[in-house]
Amino acid sequence: MENLSTTEENYIKTIYHLQQSDANVGTNEVAVKLNTKAASVTDMLKRLNAKQILNYEKYKGFSLSEEGQKIALGIVRKHRLWEFFLVEKLNFRWDEVHPIAEELEHIQRFIGGTIG
Repeated sequence: MENLSTTEENYIKTIYHLQQSDANVGTNEVAVKLNTKAASVTDMLKRLNAKQILNYEKYKGFSLSEEGQKIALGIVRKHRLWEFFLVEKLNFRWDEVHPIAEELEHIQRFIGGTIG
């Protein structure tokens, strides 16, 4: 997996979750989910498409490529592992861990390796 920014990873994860209900995702759906402007989403989608993380079909939307799916699954897996760790080892409550795991799921970028 290439080095991705936290923002890029968040877009990939959001697209992954949106794809669970529909194979192709639209710009406006992502904008609503991430609470941002459609123009910002379009810029990011172009960047992710250039990195071959997305498949884009004009007028039909976009979906994660095979590589994008692998990246998304890795992010989701790390998120869940962090949630489990926080509950089981640090005695957090389940209702407390999601926002913390959201930050920690990107941590491998800073320590130079991968988790999981």
